[in-house]
Amino acid sequence: MSKIADYAQQWLEETGYELGYNENILPKLQDMDIIKKNDIPVWEYMGYRSEKSFYTRREPSALALKEIVQKYGMHRKDYWEPKKKETLLLPKIEGDFNNGPEF
Repeated sequence: MSKIADYAQQWLEETGYELGYNENILPKLQDMDIIKKNDIPVWEYMGYRSEKSFYTRREPSALALKEIVQKYGMHRKDYWEPKKKETLLLPKIEGDFNNGPEF
């Protein structure tokens, strides 16, 4: 394992599991010490107002994420800034479609 993976595993064992984090839901490395120092549960870090909303809502609260970033000085800005909506561009199809199919 790499040093980063070792550090993350050690953090999970010492702090993370108890606060609800796991191998699939890890905070940023820069935030791990802040989380440990302040006992920030996974649901709060992920931007939910309560543990119940973490398990029942689809989307986190953008305001809650912004508040946690400001309150603890976390490195989470990328999670609460609105993301640009992606648009699917379909390829242009050439041909005359006004006369119906050719048989």
